[in-house]
Amino acid sequence: MAGVSSLYMNVYNSYMTSYNTKSLTRYDTHKKSELKSIYNAIVKLNKESPLYKINFSQQTQEYAVELKEGARGLKNVINDLTNGNTEQIFNKKAVFSDNDQVVTAKYIGEDESNDSMIEDFTVEVHKLATPQTNTGKYLTNSNRNLQSGSYAFNIEVNGLDYEFQFGVKEEDANIDVQNKLARLINNANIGLKAQVLTEKTESALQITSLETGEKGEDGLIFRVTDIPEGSRGVVAKFALDNVTESPEDSSFAINGVEKHTHSNTFVAGKVFEITLHGISATGNPAMIGFKTDTEAITEHIETFVSEYNSFLDTVRSYSDVEPRSEKLIQEYTGVAKEYMNDLEAIGLEIMSDGSINIDKALLTEATTDEKTYNETLKGINGFKNGILRKANHALLDPMEYVDKVVLNYKNPGKNFVNPYVTSMYSGMMFNSYC
Repeated sequence: MAGVSSLYMNVYNSYMTSYNTKSLTRYDTHKKSELKSIYNAIVKLNKESPLYKINFSQQTQEYAVELKEGARGLKNVINDLTNGNTEQIFNKKAVFSDNDQVVTAKYIGEDESNDSMIEDFTVEVHKLATPQTNTGKYLTNSNRNLQSGSYAFNIEVNGLDYEFQFGVKEEDANIDVQNKLARLINNANIGLKAQVLTEKTESALQITSLETGEKGEDGLIFRVTDIPEGSRGVVAKFALDNVTESPEDSSFAINGVEKHTHSNTFVAGKVFEITLHGISATGNPAMIGFKTDTEAITEHIETFVSEYNSFLDTVRSYSDVEPRSEKLIQEYTGVAKEYMNDLEAIGLEIMSDGSINIDKALLTEATTDEKTYNETLKGINGFKNGILRKANHALLDPMEYVDKVVLNYKNPGKNFVNPYVTSMYSGMMFNSYC
């Protein structure tokens, strides 16, 4: 079982570090009915699919994962901007901050009828939450503080212990060992970032937590210790346990009331996601509040178009190695051209490569005209729904857009369900480990 667990962890780490994965949102969790619908769609897809042969090169694998991640990001943006009701126009409220250098805000509420009663408020930042930093002792690069052999040490992060083992060769100098330890810690993905600091002929290993804020009784986020047996004092020799910056909580005031959090990003009133970026000037708090409907709809259209363009750029970057990527681009640009007249009427120009350029002045004018407001937005709503259908299809079967050869078709009328198509996508991630 330990071997299987290690296999899954290796695949997970490879996925998280090798690909442009999108951050998770609340729309990545699903109800039973939604999962059942996806399951039924997979069953139908597998039942009708012929047998393919695919060249699972590293580039093909990266392309398929990037494609699915891009489609997921595009779908989540649409969900987010419509508050989960994708049949509506971009109706989600937008939030402003009059000092983005110090504080930014995002709307995360759901009951917009009640949220309209929320008044603007101020945020004054006194101190940002900071991470923990351990900086080892500076050692001469070319010297050798560790003799050749096997070494081990332990890092405890938020109550979880991780044992690290490594070897030192005869030719390894101090800086070689430090670089090796930095790679070891970074590749472990345990919430720490390591780097080697250099000053002239000396270098030191520095470890910084990705988290911020005080944890536990002593406030530390992580601890580096020698293992009683087998470590041979590596922590002491490199001073990996030397805490040079202790983690601290943030300090700020909302409407004059002092608050503290472990992170620089937190939720206020179950409606706003607040992120602190800098320290406020004395007596000059940032104002947070809702934008007007016109400002909100304009901002949401710009966000959607930006994500759409980014997705096409990602797919297009693989055009030299994946010929069928052009099929996907043609499908998406075909949806855009279907609504070309409506899109151009509000300042969205379809370029020769399929991307969309925004004329902000024309878009603002279109969304501020009350007489033609609803008619104007029918086009962008239809375009959005068409792209959502395409994104759902790419999520269900990213292998549709991978170059492949048909080996045989199934017997019409006598088909049976099998997991072949969808297992191709998930299985390719294990190719390097099996």
